[in-house]
Amino acid sequence: YFTSVTMTATGVATTPPDVEIPGGLVLEVAFFIERPQSHFRASQLLRENAPEYPRTKDIDNMLKFVMDALQNVVYVNDTSIWCIVAEKAYVEDVAGPCTKVVLKRY
Repeated sequence: YFTSVTMTATGVATTPPDVEIPGGLVLEVAFFIERPQSHFRASQLLRENAPEYPRTKDIDNMLKFVMDALQNVVYVNDTSIWCIVAEKAYVEDVAGPCTKVVLKRY
């Protein structure tokens, strides 16, 4: 997964990160996680008592992973990140599990 994030970022990065970006960056990350089969009935309908939000995987660990994968690919050092907005949710469409990242100037 780390290599996948890094390779994807490398394909999107427009310039190599040889200098710090002045003014800092805002990192927005959304983790879309697949629901376990235990959340569904045999008919594939969602159970009434299925949790609305993921309770597994700590978002701070997931976020650190993404930040490390982007370092030296999109930015020189993750100390350039001044603001973070992060969320995790269950996938509700056919797109499947994914991580969406938006990086912009602060």
